Amino acid sequence: MRLAGRCAAGFTMVELLVTVAIIALLAALLFPAVEKVGDAAHKTDVVHVMRNIGLGMQNHLADRARLPGPFYTAQGAADYNTGQANTLSGQLREYLGSQMPPKAETPPPLHPALATKRYKTWYIANKPTGGAASLYQMRARIAASGAQWYPWGYPNTPGQEQSNYFGMISAIQSDSLKQGVSLGNCWLLGDTYNPLIASGHQDYKARLFLDWHVETMPPATP
Repeated sequence: MRLAGRCAAGFTMVELLVTVAIIALLAALLFPAVEKVGDAAHKTDVVHVMRNIGLGMQNHLADRARLPGPFYTAQGAADYNTGQANTLSGQLREYLGSQMPPKAETPPPLHPALATKRYKTWYIANKPTGGAASLYQMRARIAASGAQWYPWGYPNTPGQEQSNYFGMISAIQSDSLKQGVSLGNCWLLGDTYNPLIASGHQDYKARLFLDWHVETMPPATP
């Protein structure tokens, strides 16, 4: 009777170890699945953010007959601050529903429409003093009809200061009949999938094309 009472009072050491092993096994099976779901959600968020950027660019184009620019660099960050009007985030802020801060802040605030949820979490936690890392690669030039076109323009460079968007589009469409080049396979803006950022991704890159669709592709894609 004492033995029966002792078994009913609690687990034996063997039973406890078996229970812990089962829990550990279930956790090992579950965590990768949860991580995959999180990665898939982040990928969807990346595409959504880049589509919003594309919409902002189209509105900028409709108002000013050119893309944002000119820019000194082909890198675009997701933060913005006083005195940063000549940046991708600065020039798109009015088309994406954001106002320039009244005074400089450290670190600069993130543009709510230019950063993914995962990057916002990383940025708030780390508070980088230098501001946001470059999240977007802006294509510096596009070859079409025997000429080099500068989509964003380039400051203080004769003939390149302002982008000739419509001339570039016409040249690409002309080439499409001879070389298979089209607006749908000519990318304009890509995310840098920066491996130095904890919230980044390295298994794909996302690109915005000249027909305004967004596509994800392997990182090695030229």
